[in-house]
Amino acid sequence: MPLTLGLVGGGVVGGGVVDMLRNNPNIKFSKICVRDTSKKRDYDVPEGCTIIGDVNEILNDPAIDVVVEVMGGTGLAKEVTLKALHSGKSVVSANKALISKHMNEIEEAAAPTNPNGGQFLYEASTCGGIPIINVFLRALAGDKIKNFAGIMNGTTNFILSKMEMEGAGYADTLKEAQDLGYAEADPAADVEGWDARSKLVILVRIAFGVVLDEEKVPCVGISKVTAEDFAYAKMAGKTIRIIGSASETPDGKVSAWVSPVLVPSTSALSAIHGPTNCVQVCSERLGISSYSGAGAGRYPTANSIVSDILDLAGGKPKSHPYGGKVQGAELTDDYESEFYLRFVVCDQVGILNVLTGRMAEAGISVFSILQVPIKDKERVPFAVFTEKCKLSQTHQLLKLIQGIGFLLEEPVILPVSAQ
Repeated sequence: MPLTLGLVGGGVVGGGVVDMLRNNPNIKFSKICVRDTSKKRDYDVPEGCTIIGDVNEILNDPAIDVVVEVMGGTGLAKEVTLKALHSGKSVVSANKALISKHMNEIEEAAAPTNPNGGQFLYEASTCGGIPIINVFLRALAGDKIKNFAGIMNGTTNFILSKMEMEGAGYADTLKEAQDLGYAEADPAADVEGWDARSKLVILVRIAFGVVLDEEKVPCVGISKVTAEDFAYAKMAGKTIRIIGSASETPDGKVSAWVSPVLVPSTSALSAIHGPTNCVQVCSERLGISSYSGAGAGRYPTANSIVSDILDLAGGKPKSHPYGGKVQGAELTDDYESEFYLRFVVCDQVGILNVLTGRMAEAGISVFSILQVPIKDKERVPFAVFTEKCKLSQTHQLLKLIQGIGFLLEEPVILPVSAQ
């Protein structure tokens, strides 16, 4: 008997799923639920499949085995997911915001100990076409992950790598990303780092068995990064990528954060351009391994959904959705790094003396100072690289320099990676 699907969401990704599975004899499309049933689709609806506007027609249909949730959002999507799981239907989801926000409820509904619950698979939720969820759940199941870090959002990587290669400004590059369909009309989820943070929270749950409150995970977006920052990064033999990073600390806590980072030009991450994702994992037995590929788009995301559907069609036995590890570790919202500080000032005598004095008060030691020749004394940017210190010390510095007259804007503060 073929596996019968109900698709909730018939847009770009949903259409990709239909295209990839329409000729598979083990799969049958029964219903596709969309907001506007009269809207013309850019794909052919499979024979015997109906377009509907009421999701309950899928949830209440006993013939449907699997609900494929590609609608997005965390409201109705949560309701659909939990109702489907509690009724014994399996759910395949690409919804990283839903999973990171409601991880515990999904786990309870899909736990192997719940005899009435369906399976929950979510490869497409994290890093598009890279099978990183399966790497964490299966390939590294017998190993212990110590830390991982990577580029987890294709939109922001497209913007940053374009700024790097062309010297373009942030606003112009964002508009180009929107014109190409890489960024939404409201790009906040991508450019403020929230999308990458949701993915990071999901991977932390699998890697370390910890459920994090994503609102408490330190998160810095790319909207304040300028061409000047790329110029100073290049002078230091580095470039800028937005990274999601997580590790277990010696005191048993989990450090997790998202931020633009200055990475060495020799790093594997510096070579990742365009809407591509890359995750580097350090585990006890395997050491460092890297996984890269398309991070978004119709077919990369649909491919991950399809792999989950075919697992179910092949009789995948029920298992814990997050691997089963559960720890009581806490999130530490502080971490240690070298930092890059870019100041913009109105030129006058004694600026460095004042700023380095305040840095000393915060316990921050200066490693180097970079400045291009001054073109406009009314707006002078320069960069300071620090010795290793804590993120909290840079926050203390911001308080200490607040209100200083020669500062034209709040400094940009970014971690610096050694590898």
